[in-house]
Amino acid sequence: MIENETHAGPTRYSRGAIILHWTIAAAVLSTIPLGWYGASAETASTQAATNLHKTIGILILGLTIVRIVWRLTHKPPALPDSMTRSIRWAAKVSHSLF
Repeated sequence: MIENETHAGPTRYSRGAIILHWTIAAAVLSTIPLGWYGASAETASTQAATNLHKTIGILILGLTIVRIVWRLTHKPPALPDSMTRSIRWAAKVSHSLF
């Protein structure tokens, strides 16, 4: 049996899913100041910031595709029993959209 898994399925997200999630989050957050700086003026340093912003954006796209494939091939943990029916519904809807 895999660590953190019961007969009903995993009890938490896998290490790979967690790493992908936080890597994508950090990359998205890093593009925000780069985009702002890159749009501020037309200089060599702002052009470099814009190019880095674009490069990280392509990396985010690639990692997101990997994350989708990971999610389709690895069962997520069940929602906690303590969640109300409406919150469980909202969680399932939002997860299906992303």
